[in-house]
Amino acid sequence: NTHLSGKQMSLFLTFHQTPLQQWGEEAEDGAIYSIILERVKAEPAARGTSSLYRTCKRRTLRAATLPQLVKWLLTANKEGDLNYTSSFLATYQAFATLMQYCTFCGPIRTIPPSG
Repeated sequence: NTHLSGKQMSLFLTFHQTPLQQWGEEAEDGAIYSIILERVKAEPAARGTSSLYRTCKRRTLRAATLPQLVKWLLTANKEGDLNYTSSFLATYQAFATLMQYCTFCGPIRTIPPSG
């Protein structure tokens, strides 16, 4: 696993001026993620700090078990993996049936009619 402190990420960006930088991989609970560091404009600091940029860590899923693939649907956008949901829905039938997919989605809740 690759873990960076805030200070390490700031130092990293001092030497690398590209907005995206491939950083490595992380393996976690049956899934492998690519780690990308992205330089983004920082919000103006309340006390006038001179930092213009901050570093965001983005994870994109590279490989996983079916349960982890389905679980990632819930957090992909938050983690910065913006194309994952559409890619998964377009391709899952190549490696799983609809019933297998639904098994890992959990129970379907019905909303009672109002009034």
